[in-house]
Amino acid sequence: LRRQGSERMLVVVPVHAATLLEGSDVPQIAPSRWGDTEVLLPPGTASNAWFDVTTGRRRKSVSRRLKVADLLAELPVAVLRDAARG
Repeated sequence: LRRQGSERMLVVVPVHAATLLEGSDVPQIAPSRWGDTEVLLPPGTASNAWFDVTTGRRRKSVSRRLKVADLLAELPVAVLRDAARG
């Protein structure tokens, strides 16, 4: 999570994920492989509304948590903008 003034951006990128690829030729991990893995947003992150600039979809966090299976279902990376702040 990065902040500049009231702007917030969150980038989600898997690391050390080779075993999750199951020998695939593309860097897309099946959503089912993520199980219940979540991104925990830092304290003070009050917003629960996020806009995924890579897919154009809106995302909601619950109790400062975002499900990785949802974030990375379409692409192997997610770039989220705090939708509540602009």
